[in-house]
Amino acid sequence: MLDALNAGPRPFPWAVSRVQKLTALHVVVGSHVDEGTPLTQFSARLPGLQHWLSRRWYTTEVAPVDDGRPHVTIVAKYPEVAIVNLADAKLQLSLDVLPEEKGQGGFVLSTMGRVTIIPTVPQPFGTLLEIFGRVAALLTMMSGGPISTDQILVALAGGGLDSSVLLSLRNSETCTFTEEDQFFLVERTLGTSLSEALTRWFDVYSNIDLPSRLAVDVLNDEGNTHLDFLGVMQALEGFHRGLNRPAPGVRVTLRERLLSLAEVIPDDIRRKIIGHDFGVVGKWVKARNAYSHWDVTLMPDAIDGMELISAIRRLKMLLRVSYRKRSSRHVPCGRVYLALGGVSRQGSRASKSSAVLALGSSTRS
Repeated sequence: MLDALNAGPRPFPWAVSRVQKLTALHVVVGSHVDEGTPLTQFSARLPGLQHWLSRRWYTTEVAPVDDGRPHVTIVAKYPEVAIVNLADAKLQLSLDVLPEEKGQGGFVLSTMGRVTIIPTVPQPFGTLLEIFGRVAALLTMMSGGPISTDQILVALAGGGLDSSVLLSLRNSETCTFTEEDQFFLVERTLGTSLSEALTRWFDVYSNIDLPSRLAVDVLNDEGNTHLDFLGVMQALEGFHRGLNRPAPGVRVTLRERLLSLAEVIPDDIRRKIIGHDFGVVGKWVKARNAYSHWDVTLMPDAIDGMELISAIRRLKMLLRVSYRKRSSRHVPCGRVYLALGGVSRQGSRASKSSAVLALGSSTRS
């Protein structure tokens, strides 16, 4: 299509093509790779993942030389931090070590996270991209920031040169966090191995595929307040629907779904998110119905303003905790409580939101 736009005679020999803009959900540039191209390896670089992993990736050795000055040797490692054996592929997370020269004789070593997928037999590019999307979704849930790629390298089936794929993703914002307290949780506070968390995630993902995509969109977006509220409520409802299939003819209300998610969370964490009683859940449901249907009879009872912003922050925290429990169900949630208590900046905001809403409720009463 771009070639067609660029075709035709030019009025002057020195004339250049006009600027072209193409908008789509994703664009694959290059005739050598398309969605069905079989690959033997898929590798994606993830900025910010190295800070979330917080792994030591080098050792230093100091020894004197002949003139008495210290001689420092830095040995860089390329650690594999997680390996998961899927049904038809091996998934591994690792760290890249990137050297960069700085002036005369100086250099800087930095790291970057990487996800590599190696299928047992060649798989289409689209299939491996979907597997990567599942990994990125879980990392986004646990880290509290957008985890996306800025580089994709693939190995083509049948040999030949490895290819770099230029891909524009809908959720293309990469993580800029550099400090632990910017994350919701970091890897060492999960209470379980990352390999186990990923294994459990892939076990249940087929049931919550669409809700998890919505959850990632909602958690990464701070847009219109009312749409944000409706989005996170829909993500919570879809998550519960995906994991709980009622008997035919049995109707489960939104309030019951939210309570079901909240009731499996330990009391201290639930109080941090929801408060000391479940009365606020009814307010959230009324607001969802009012803003979904624009029913003027429901508007007087619908929360708005700061109360609505507070509800969004707390609902997003409930969404993160719900997904976190699903990926590591047998792990005590004490570490999540630490995050909610202020170890992470996001948890601190959610705790303050709970206090604001509780104060507002007591003032009105």
